[in-house]
Amino acid sequence: NLVPSKVDPCVFYRRDDDDKPQLIVICHVDDCLLLGKPADIKEVKENLRKEFGTVEDGKLRKLLGVRYEWLRTKDDKPYCVMTMNDKGKEIGRAYEKYTGRTPKAASTPGIPGKTLRKNEGEIVMQKEYRSVLGMTMYYSCKISPESAYANGQLARHMQNPGKEQWEAMERFVGYIIGKGSHELKIHQPTELRIISYCDSSYGDCKDTRRSTGGEVHTLGGAIISWKSQRQKTVSQSSTEAEYITLSECAKEQKFA
Repeated sequence: NLVPSKVDPCVFYRRDDDDKPQLIVICHVDDCLLLGKPADIKEVKENLRKEFGTVEDGKLRKLLGVRYEWLRTKDDKPYCVMTMNDKGKEIGRAYEKYTGRTPKAASTPGIPGKTLRKNEGEIVMQKEYRSVLGMTMYYSCKISPESAYANGQLARHMQNPGKEQWEAMERFVGYIIGKGSHELKIHQPTELRIISYCDSSYGDCKDTRRSTGGEVHTLGGAIISWKSQRQKTVSQSSTEAEYITLSECAKEQKFA
């Protein structure tokens, strides 16, 4: 029997006699991913086919906009390359459609050291801003950990975007376009051990004086999760801001 995960109800697993995960099934609407031994996977596929009339698509190649390419290194170690080039082009076209401008290629998703302030003037194309932002958020969450902070900056101003916010959006889209092929490589874990990294700013949000924390989680050297988020409270010192981020990072690792 498959048991739903307490962390993610869309993930089901079955343990062996040693209480180790034997089979994992990940569901998203009508798409499923199966991980485990060939015999266990075959059994589940046959049961699903009898119950729902499923169609098998073979080895994972594309899921939810992300393309997967399975390769090997020179010393014959397997790794996976994830790309979203189609989504990147779609973001560029959407920005050009709404603004009539083609962003210049940028080397970073945001200007280093610069944070956005609340727009006190006229709101500029709010609906269009949200439309592009939704695509950039999906892109950042799926394949671009280095752009999480810059994307978070843009998301803070979805209610009242102004000229400055649109300029920052143009920079972000220019970064995606400039990358051409944005690849995230996932190598085979050297060990099933989670190692996490985190850091924080101090009071970088000029409107609320709240700090921003960031974290990256790896499994055996392979990146599996990342996040950049403004903290919920105002810290009294940089040390306090770092402790808050460390606490959030530890909770994410514990329940991931």
